[in-house]
Amino acid sequence: MSDVVRHLIKRAKERNRFKVEVFKDDIYAVWPVDNCCSIMGTSFTIGGDLDTSPSLDRIDPTRGYLPENIQIISNLANRMKNNASDEQLLRFSHYYIEYYRKWFMEGKVGGEIEQSN
Repeated sequence: MSDVVRHLIKRAKERNRFKVEVFKDDIYAVWPVDNCCSIMGTSFTIGGDLDTSPSLDRIDPTRGYLPENIQIISNLANRMKNNASDEQLLRFSHYYIEYYRKWFMEGKVGGEIEQSN
């Protein structure tokens, strides 16, 4: 696990304009006890599926890598979070929840779904 933690810190330093002020102990402190992504609910895999690889995330993306501003989530969750604004994530989530409710709970969704471009 220490190789993974070292790699997370190295990657954070390489790809960001923010100062990285976290150390191995800070990452160990926030590593989920169940070794799962709190957002996706998937177990972390190392050296396997990229989507389920652990990723060092800044909770508040406007701040740097500080001990109080980090969490370990899956690479997929981090990419989703990084590629959309909070508003976009909320709109997507709201839409999907409604779609899910109609599809699975009410059986109303099917061929009548309009595809957006």
